[in-house]
Amino acid sequence: MIENNETQPNEGGNGQGSGRERLVGPAIICQVAHRASTDGSAASLEKLAESEPDLANFVTVEALRLVGQLALSGAPTEVVLLVHGAAVSIAVNAVTALQKGHYELWKGMHSDTLLATVDPDAWRPASDTGKQT
Repeated sequence: MIENNETQPNEGGNGQGSGRERLVGPAIICQVAHRASTDGSAASLEKLAESEPDLANFVTVEALRLVGQLALSGAPTEVVLLVHGAAVSIAVNAVTALQKGHYELWKGMHSDTLLATVDPDAWRPASDTGKQT
């Protein structure tokens, strides 16, 4: 698991001293993963579907295809369910981290675009927003 270290989003590099800026760093990944673990994979997928319904549908269909293959191969139900939850979480967390990275990069630059309607609290842990989820 990625740990929340001193590297800030969009600073540093790829962890190997290249100096290349990046859109998503460990802090964003940890923030998104924490929120998702609090909300659960189903709620995270529903939240993604609000902004990106086609992408959420793709994640749903492909995760079901994956676990369908597991089930057909004789995997126990518990394993199938765990793999489904993990697959959905990985995909949703990756997309959400990219959304957060884009938001951090572009916030305040285009007030008349869809970006201006994004809720930045969507990526913060519930305890940081003061909201009950």
